[in-house]
Amino acid sequence: MAKGHHSKGDAIKGGKGHHARRKHYNLSNNFTNSFNLTKSGNITFIDASNLLYYIYEMPPEFSWRWPKNGTDCVDSGYLSHEHAELAGYGRPILPENGLFLTWHFSLFNSLFNRMKRSRRRTLDPEKASLFLLPYDLGLDGFMNPDTCATRRSCTPRLVKELEKTLRESPFFQRHAGADHAVLWSLGHYHPWPRSCDTFMKHTCTRCTYTCYWMDPTIPNNNFVSVPFPSGYHWWDGVRHVPWEARPSERNRTAVYLGSIKTLNPAHTKIRRAMTQQCNASEDCTWWQIGHSSVDASIADYLSLYKQSVFCLCPPGDDPARKAVFDALLSGCIPVIFEVATLFNQYPWHIGEDMALDIAVNIPGGQVRSGKLQFMPFLLSIPAEVVRSKQTAIRAIAPRLQYAMPPLHLLLNDSDPTVWDPPFRDGVDVTLDGMFNRAFHSVRKELSGIPKRTMKTAEWGKEYDRLIARKPRNTIQYA
Repeated sequence: MAKGHHSKGDAIKGGKGHHARRKHYNLSNNFTNSFNLTKSGNITFIDASNLLYYIYEMPPEFSWRWPKNGTDCVDSGYLSHEHAELAGYGRPILPENGLFLTWHFSLFNSLFNRMKRSRRRTLDPEKASLFLLPYDLGLDGFMNPDTCATRRSCTPRLVKELEKTLRESPFFQRHAGADHAVLWSLGHYHPWPRSCDTFMKHTCTRCTYTCYWMDPTIPNNNFVSVPFPSGYHWWDGVRHVPWEARPSERNRTAVYLGSIKTLNPAHTKIRRAMTQQCNASEDCTWWQIGHSSVDASIADYLSLYKQSVFCLCPPGDDPARKAVFDALLSGCIPVIFEVATLFNQYPWHIGEDMALDIAVNIPGGQVRSGKLQFMPFLLSIPAEVVRSKQTAIRAIAPRLQYAMPPLHLLLNDSDPTVWDPPFRDGVDVTLDGMFNRAFHSVRKELSGIPKRTMKTAEWGKEYDRLIARKPRNTIQYA
């Protein structure tokens, strides 16, 4: 396995970074005609591989909102200190397989730990075409680091300091934040925490926000869904890449890992009907696990994904599921029961056409009503289609996970070594998307996100059918 690219000579050095107090600035947006342009429909896409981004220099407490050492998290039931280990990637479980105890909402850490070390980062804001705000407002807004208790309020002091920094920044003011990005670790409509809500609504209205689920009915959406942080991460010490498991190792047809109950009544009904059908079939396995990210048996559970051809991914509290990405990175074909779980999400990393290549669609409403038995359909899918989908998954899996810097760098945050993985991972794809959205946003142009805009009912009607197509772009997945 190839090693990541890291260099002491290119080390990112620290500094005072009070760039907003200097008197003279180059306020060009650094989007020039020196890169390649491609068109898809009416949307122009830029080659962002040589563009640079700047991360605002803020105190460490902005980017580290995990429970403080000694905090009692036993009663939280949803988070533990183990999730904060290794700079937020989580405690190693099977590191030789790339498996770590990564939390559902560790998206900020999975992105930030890579972004702050990448060769694409510049310490000179005048050279930047994109600006990143290093504040984990998602975790800060929903967990009190002093008590480990859940809450719905950001730390007011941090929000005020961030807003002051942006008011004084000519780089923010020149385009009202259109070329700035926020690493939001939750869903588009996850209740915005107090204090942060005013920042999101009024200060950073033109900023790009990552999220794990986006509203696909809003044209030119500035919330863009990116993959959940899976428990699997490529790193320099990985020995067995999970998505490269051989088809011969898959001795189970279908598996579901999860519970029935969700906070969404319609989704709970889909799960109840789906699990009943699964239990009735000798070709389907259901392992019931609790609604918790604190589970010592995660390695045993995820091993089932690597043994299975199909992984059942019904919607949860939200349509989006972390399980989709744990399944894909295990080389398992996800079976989707709600269009907004996958098919109109993740425009930078997957997109609708690729989603149809790698997944199977089952209309969840028909399963819920008892009109459809899904297992006979899965068993009827031709072997050639299954193999083609597995090949496609192996090809795109690296871009769906967030590679992890070497462990010695994570354990020593003061080490300024630059590091990038030897291939484009999910962080690189996210950055390319952010550069492209900034390119259009500063010009007040359409970004092409989402690619198709339809009402929820229209999306539901179009996907109210069984779909298990053979991948169309076979060269792409060769």
